[in-house]
Amino acid sequence: MANFMKPESALLKAEAFIDVGKKFDALEVLHLAIQHRKLKSQWTPTSELIMVRHLELCVELQKMRFAREGLYQYRTMCQAANIGSLENVVQKFRKAAEEKVNEAKRQKDVKMAEMGDFDEMESPQTILLRSIQQGDTRQQSQDKDVHVHFRFLWDTYKLILDVLKSGNRLEDVYHETSQHAMEFCRVNERPQEFKRLCENLRKNYADLHKHGLTSKGAANNVNPSNPDTVLRTLETRTKQLQTATELDLWRESYNLANEIFELMAKVPRVKPRLRSQYYDF
Repeated sequence: MANFMKPESALLKAEAFIDVGKKFDALEVLHLAIQHRKLKSQWTPTSELIMVRHLELCVELQKMRFAREGLYQYRTMCQAANIGSLENVVQKFRKAAEEKVNEAKRQKDVKMAEMGDFDEMESPQTILLRSIQQGDTRQQSQDKDVHVHFRFLWDTYKLILDVLKSGNRLEDVYHETSQHAMEFCRVNERPQEFKRLCENLRKNYADLHKHGLTSKGAANNVNPSNPDTVLRTLETRTKQLQTATELDLWRESYNLANEIFELMAKVPRVKPRLRSQYYDF
């Protein structure tokens, strides 16, 4: 175990590393601070500052493993002390990753059709081929950088949804992130990723029925029968249906229409806007 360092000292040391261009060293300092046994169950306002800086560096350096480990640990830290801090942190994380993609789009004409599947790892053969190819290596490097930003953002959405999927005080930001991910798929014409997103959201909702009120920490879990929860899910499914039709995913649209019909039957009153959108699509 690394030597203990007070949160304030860890933050100052990280900023000093950043000032001299050693951003990965700064990330390691903050990561160790978050993971240290003396701090991981003790939330303070400085903890949030550390986590925000930690995730900003993860976005800049494209370090998803650090982001994943840190965010799961921070969820545990915030669970009893300050769940609102977790909401604030994930929103800033998502915004930073989205801004990187927007910046990449501004700097380069992005051809989405040429980008590979964001959920698939590069094969060893592809890596080897790229390393021995001759030609415009600068262009290849730019293309790779753009793809990395898009893939990191996609992984960011998936990570946030997994971290927030069962917390009853985090439902709003969970559904907000779901809709950001859908918009990402729609704008960038990513039908395969969208289908997997739908499967993921469907599984998360089904798991609430299986484990929601019987598992450990049930008091903080989402109750899938709560009318407010059903209405939030209905809003999200309606957005999914709209996106599926725009991406010409007709089988997915059919499945979503059936799910929306079932959800409508669970609440006494459905917003007229949602009912109108359902019949429009």
